[in-house]
Amino acid sequence: MNFILSFVKGRSRLLAIYGVRRVGKTSVLKVALSEAGVPYCYIDARMLEGDFTRRRLYQLISSCLTELSVRWRLEGIIRSIARIVRGVNVLGSGVELSVEIDWSRTYLTDLLNALSRHLDVFVLSIDEAQVLRMLKGFGKVDMVQVLAYVYDNLGNVKVILTGSEVGLLHDFLGLDNPRSPLHGRFIEELTIRPFSRDLSIQFLITGFRQYGVEVSMGEILEAVNRLDGIVGWLTYYGNAGYAVSLMSMRFIGGPWS
Repeated sequence: MNFILSFVKGRSRLLAIYGVRRVGKTSVLKVALSEAGVPYCYIDARMLEGDFTRRRLYQLISSCLTELSVRWRLEGIIRSIARIVRGVNVLGSGVELSVEIDWSRTYLTDLLNALSRHLDVFVLSIDEAQVLRMLKGFGKVDMVQVLAYVYDNLGNVKVILTGSEVGLLHDFLGLDNPRSPLHGRFIEELTIRPFSRDLSIQFLITGFRQYGVEVSMGEILEAVNRLDGIVGWLTYYGNAGYAVSLMSMRFIGGPWS
């Protein structure tokens, strides 16, 4: 997490976070963004859900701007942006505010330009960013081109991408491809690895102890042996609790949420 915080406060422009599924990339990213104290948008590219169109992407961005406005009390700034960027509309006010972006009229570069002019620092974070390579259809968005524009022109906009399929994300960005818009750009990289055996044991002991749950060391060791240090699965086990077996775990909520 400290690495991400240093990135946000430093001069680097683009950060890629790698790690296998359930290793904890998203959790670490979200905690770091919350602690960084700067306005950010978080987009989970998996929410394209097979609808890899410009329209669906803009729906996710609209939701992101709505949350940005409410969480950071930026309604005035968002309304100012709506007045200068074609196709951006603000409906309602306060906690009822909603931002809508017309996918057929709005250019992402215009929108990001406006955010850059109105905010001292802004972080655009995209989870499982390799999914964006599947954007298709009429007027599809070339996200690599957009990211290259941001990198070259918007010095106060930071971009954080995560990917569980490292090769696909690397190929999507094209950092080693002379024909890619991002070729030759410097990128910070962070790989999040599974917990060691000792750290996995301590993670479960600490969590159970903190919330007054008694679990035998035998069960903890069995969980650690089966879950290979994957933070997401250790968390899932903690949520499922001591009352269910490893073979029939189901999410019931709990202190690790």
